[in-house]
Amino acid sequence: MGLVEHGGNRWRAGLLYGREPGTFLDFSANLNPLGPPPGLEDWLAARMQEAAYYPDPEYRRLKSVLKEHLSASGAVVVGNGAVELICLLPLLLRPNTVLVVEPGFGEYAAAARAAGARVRQLVLSPSCGFVLRPEELEAKLRGTEMCFIGWPNNPTGNFPLAPGDLEAVIARHPECLFVVDESFMDFVLPPGAASLAGAVHRLANLCVLYSLTKFFALPGLRLGCAVTSQALAERLEQGSPPWRVNVMAARAGEYVLEQRGYAEYTRSVIHGERTLLSQGLRELGYSPFPAEANFVLIHLGRGTQGQELEVELGRRGLLIRRCASFTGLDDRFIRVAVRLRWENARLLRALEEVGGRK
Repeated sequence: MGLVEHGGNRWRAGLLYGREPGTFLDFSANLNPLGPPPGLEDWLAARMQEAAYYPDPEYRRLKSVLKEHLSASGAVVVGNGAVELICLLPLLLRPNTVLVVEPGFGEYAAAARAAGARVRQLVLSPSCGFVLRPEELEAKLRGTEMCFIGWPNNPTGNFPLAPGDLEAVIARHPECLFVVDESFMDFVLPPGAASLAGAVHRLANLCVLYSLTKFFALPGLRLGCAVTSQALAERLEQGSPPWRVNVMAARAGEYVLEQRGYAEYTRSVIHGERTLLSQGLRELGYSPFPAEANFVLIHLGRGTQGQELEVELGRRGLLIRRCASFTGLDDRFIRVAVRLRWENARLLRALEEVGGRK
């Protein structure tokens, strides 16, 4: 499972390019460029004495805040990042066959294979904008006991089908558990409109995953949750290690979820900067795909390869995510996070220096 490639590896980049890890401008990890909400450091510092005690094993206060934030209609299970829950679900449920909508987060297939499942892939086409029809999904579901789908998807940044269509498919296939990963949902406008967390009460075969690390820029604290049926929530709780979320991570979650002004400002910044960044990329001759999240998938066109571009930009202190490791993509695709305006401008300048597609 550790062999899955991820962005955000500043330490590896430091060794490759002879720079200190902290000096890179990182477009390879999809994190909020504003950083954690203001006041979090003081909030945690004032509660450091709580580290001398065990966390509440039921995480009641954190679950309550999460349920309100997500407008969740099911039971909430917290985890050491959403990825812990991605790994735990196949291990506990032991499905024979798992469907993964691709290109997608590499841990979905890795977790399924680690649990001994056969992985079936539904590969979305760039020529169709990485969108599928409900009947295409249903055709692949025959004989499938679990399905992973990014919502919005990573690395494509879009919703593979309309929320109503996905909900209808889930309702028609009660034999399959649908694991819908909403780790980037907080970036989407309008807030919560596409989320399925409120549909769990009527869909017992739905498990919605949520991550606090991307939107609130807390990847080092590791915090996520699942919203699902009471029955599945009890299985997850029973199969999880005790105290899996540390006190500081739980307290951070309680604080950041209450910062509504920060959330609104973040969405406004990301929406505007994503539009400008995509426009700048097109002016350089690249082909960015429409996105709903805080990152953009880019087709480089003929000639340029992701590896070549990764090296040229890395030497300039900029990190991007090559996409050749994603099923259905090759080295003509890269993914870049949406950052602040001056940072995005620096990326565009560097791309122009190494030769835009015009």
